[in-house]
Amino acid sequence: MTALNDRAAFIADIETRVSAVFKAYQDNSSVAPATLFRLEGFIEAGCALGLLSEDQAKRLIQSVWENTLTEPFPESARHRIMIPVMMRRAPVYPSS
Repeated sequence: MTALNDRAAFIADIETRVSAVFKAYQDNSSVAPATLFRLEGFIEAGCALGLLSEDQAKRLIQSVWENTLTEPFPESARHRIMIPVMMRRAPVYPSS
């Protein structure tokens, strides 16, 4: 396998993993914080190895978000490699 094929496979894998997270958000399912941290670390490792640039990673995350969800991409996630969190509010029950 050539370096170009490795790079393309790595980027496709990132896209698949990020899509799975955002589809879970779309289905109102929770995603464990550890899953998000592992995915961010995986992406950062790819950047460190030169498989993609930080800008490519940020654009890929934003693109998958915009293609999956109707919410605007969070401004706070535009400037670093970050998988935005979108969790349902926990139910609050008044104490008696």
